[in-house]
Amino acid sequence: MPRNMCTWKKEDIRDREDEFKELVRDPKFYCKNCGRASNDMKYLCRPGKL
Repeated sequence: MPRNMCTWKKEDIRDREDEFKELVRDPKFYCKNCGRASNDMKYLCRPGKL
């Protein structure tokens, strides 16, 4: 599984739902490219602060 959650497909999210929920809980950053949000910028390809 890629470390960068921006490249995760719907199937990846469905298969690793618990991990995905941990990454998006209390988000502090978002991806300027795809709009996904995360609590740690290292999981996004183009992070920006929320």
